[in-house]
Parts: sequence; structure tokens; C-alpha cells
Amino acid sequence: MKILKRYLPVSPSYLLFSVWGGFLLYIWPRMFFETREGIFAGERSIWADWACHLAGSSAFAFLPQSMWFENHPQFYGQTYNYPFLSSMISGILMRLGIDRISAFIIPSIIISLLLLVILYCFYEAIFKSKRQAWLAVSLFFLCGGLGFFYYIQDMVRSFSWDTLLFPVREYTFLEDKRIFFRNIFPSELLPQRSFLLGLPVGLSILAALTRWLCKEPGEKTFLRYGVAGIPAGLLIIIHTHSYIAMVILCFCLAAFNLKRYKEMVVFALSAGLMSLWLYTTFHGQFAPSKWFGLEWGWMSNNQGDGILSFVKFWLMNWGLMLPLAVWGTIQMRHYQNPLVIGGWVLFILCNIFRFQPWNWDNSKLLTWSYLLLVIPVVGVLSFLWRGNRIIVRGVAIVLIGFLTFSGGLELMRLVQSDRMTHRMWEKSKIDMALNFQKILKPEETVLTDDDHLNWVSSLSGGQILMGYRGWLWSWGIDYSEREKDIRRMYSGKPGSENLFQKYHVRYAVLSPSARDKFQANEMLFLLKYKMIMKDGDTRVYDVKTPRNM
Repeated sequence: MKILKRYLPVSPSYLLFSVWGGFLLYIWPRMFFETREGIFAGERSIWADWACHLAGSSAFAFLPQSMWFENHPQFYGQTYNYPFLSSMISGILMRLGIDRISAFIIPSIIISLLLLVILYCFYEAIFKSKRQAWLAVSLFFLCGGLGFFYYIQDMVRSFSWDTLLFPVREYTFLEDKRIFFRNIFPSELLPQRSFLLGLPVGLSILAALTRWLCKEPGEKTFLRYGVAGIPAGLLIIIHTHSYIAMVILCFCLAAFNLKRYKEMVVFALSAGLMSLWLYTTFHGQFAPSKWFGLEWGWMSNNQGDGILSFVKFWLMNWGLMLPLAVWGTIQMRHYQNPLVIGGWVLFILCNIFRFQPWNWDNSKLLTWSYLLLVIPVVGVLSFLWRGNRIIVRGVAIVLIGFLTFSGGLELMRLVQSDRMTHRMWEKSKIDMALNFQKILKPEETVLTDDDHLNWVSSLSGGQILMGYRGWLWSWGIDYSEREKDIRRMYSGKPGSENLFQKYHVRYAVLSPSARDKFQANEMLFLLKYKMIMKDGDTRVYDVKTPRNM
């Protein structure tokens, strides 16, 4: 360290800030971009998720303000119940004339850099040490389990410099090996725009509450707690899982600070009233099916029997994180820290309950748990390092390697994103969407397939009847009746015209997916309705205009 201080013009803290900040500035423009050939995603999770976010942003960009929340972009007839603030930000930017790529990438860069600063300040306030804070930030960003053992096996089995520098697999997500807790960048920070916004907001609230609870009450104490409850309540429209995490963690803070119950009651009332108003306004008419439920062992359920199987599962998914966190919680007396206890409570609850229909979504709460359990782990590593014995320090370095190896492999893949780009829409579909947007009226709906790369909703901002069924199921939306109605409309059977009127359908898109999944009767549409657009094997018909007109 003395050598670094002597020869480097900046401190190690600034150097690490530059490394993580530089990584974010480098990676974001490569995650979502447009060329002459179309729109591309630099990572499979963005290819999978951002079509949904584009649909939400397009609704804010192209619909009248009075219709922003009238219908869910992915399910006509239901209010927009999805956490929408990140989509609204990009939609407003698009409304102001900024292109869709910039409207998505610029906020992502700003928010992720803000997260970096807040995360560092959060840990620094806990450890009172810049070095420990940066170690904590790096451990969190490089999270991963023991999947790197399979990387070593792959190298031994078939070594090449190419596969050494560009891992052929995602070693923090190997379904056949029961590894599901993927590194936070490709799983959440990059694709999940609501999570990216919710994490720094939640961390800021936690940091503020923790700091205030350590101080003596002042004249403006109650006002301060009341104001802090407003952004806490807003989390319900920012990111649902961060809202759930905040409720649980604030209960832990209150339990450890019973003498300050009045302040916490003021905070809870402020946050509760805000979230209740937002929920009744945007979610009140929606009752999700099968939202919560018992789910023992998270993704380990039905994968094996007994406690040994459970322990092995978590060792493979979190590596040495859990045993070190247990050691640090006991040895460093972090059981006196409500945030650490909150991290353990989140971990335990995620191994008992399912907080959304898709059990994998518990990973969003587990990420909060991981972030907080980094605290006792850094305590252990710092304790080993302070031993001033080469062997003990060597053990600390090895432990850090075990904690970050798999995550580092994921980041190696990300910085070489040009080798794994996925085209979302070709140029002709983008042009088709632009032309379609010019003729589509806000009150008109469009009959389409449920392909997740739906150009009508994502690029034109058109209201579709039913989006990707995998998304709808994960949100607890029962689409069974809608699916039947769509099949009937595509079939042209008696009653289809009445359904067109029921759903205010003006246009029908006949695509390969519609023909394959919904058995669309292409000949009937061709003979009966006017074709207004065509692109390859995709055709758009005006169901209000007969063919002979």
C-alpha cells in the first residue's frame, strides 16, 4: 500500500471509484444500441426484459396523459399495476424528443453511478473505513457462488486462450448444476430497470434512518422522519421487492430502537399512507392470483432431500458467503446490528415464502440480503488482515478470491458483449412500427401474438390485448379467458366480430407466431379485411375496413 501511495497520483479509493465508474460507463452503451441492421441487446437478460420496459415507456411517450394508467401495456382492460417510475422517466424523455436508445441508456448510467456512490457511502458509514467500504462494494458487485469450479474443469478438459478470456458459460447461473443466484449485473442491475432505481432509493432511506436513530432527538426530528417516509412509500411504484425489503428492514430497525418508537411510528405512518394511496390508485382493482405462498428452500425445493442437500445448494449459489457471514455475525458481534439481522431475516423468509408467483423472483430480496450480509463478511476479512501474519493474510486473499471468482467471470463476459449480442428487432420492423404509429389512434387496440419482442407495444406504443404469457403469469395475472378470446378472433369463427367490438380492436397482426401459437386463419383475413402493411411474413389487417373498400 505504501508503494501505491508513493507512485500513484490518486488514492486507492479514487482508483477504485474510477475502476467501477469506468466499468459502468463502458458497459452501458454496449448493452442496448441501434445500427443500420436494427436494435440490439448486449446481454440475453436485456434481450428478454427490455421489450417489456420499452412497451411501458412507449405508453408514456405516445399516449395522451389521461390514458397513461388506463390500461396495462401488456394486458388491455387492466390498470397499469407494474412499478412504472423508471418507465415513466424514459417515456417522458422520449416525449421530449430524445431517441429511445438514449432515453434508456442515459438514465441507466446516471442511476448506476449514483448507486455506486450511495453504496460506498452506506458501507463507509458502517465501517468508518474507506478501504473496508470499497472491499464491501466490490464483494457485492462481484457476487457469485462456487460455479468457477466448473470453469476450472472446462479449462482442464479443453484449454484455449479464447475460452480462458471469454468464459463459454454463465458460471453464476447453471441450471443443470442447481446454481441460480446469478451475478447482480447480468441478473438485476442491467436488465431490471425498476430494481436499478429501487436499490439506491432504499439504501438512502436505510442510511438516513440508521444515522438518525443514533442521534439524540431534536426540534425537527418528527418532521425529518415524516419526510423520509415519502420516498419509502414511493418504492411501491419504483420497485415492489425493494418495498417489501424496506418494510422488513424497518421492522428490524424499530425492534432494535424501541426507545425511539415515536419517530419510527411517524415514519411508518408517512410511508404507509403514501404507499396505501398509491396502491389504491394504481393497484386497487387488481387482485393477483397465487402471489404469496410457501416455498421451502427457494430454488432448492424438489431438487433433493435433507439438510445436506440444502446446505450444498447454498454453498454452490453463495459460496463461502454464508459461513463467513455466520462467523462474522457471531465473532464480530454483528448480531447487535439491526441491518445485519435484517439481512438474515430476509434470507430466512426467502427460504420459507414465495413473494411472487415465480419463485426465482425471490432473488431480488436475496440480493438485499446479500448486500447486508457483506457487512459481517468484511468484518471477518478485516480481522484476518489485521493479524499481520503472512499466512493469515494469505487466507484472507484466498477467501476474497473464492467470493469474487465466479462474479468476475460474468464481468469478463460482459466487457466482451460484442461476442454475445442479440438482435431484438430488424430495421424493417422498426420502420413498420414507425409507420404504424402514425395511423394508430390511442383508443384503438391491436390483436397480436404474445411474442415477448412485440413490435406493436414496444416500438409503436400500441395497446395490445395480451403480452408475453410468461410475464403475465409472473405478475399473477390470469390470462386464460383472454387467451381463448384471442384464439377465437384469429380463427374467424362465429362470435369473433363481437370480440373485436368488445376489445375495441382496429388492427390485427398476422405473424408467424400468431399462425403457429394461435392458429390464425390467414386466408380469412386476406379475403375479408384490408391489408394495410406487410413486412416479410408479417401482415397487418384493418378489421374495420372490408377488403373491397
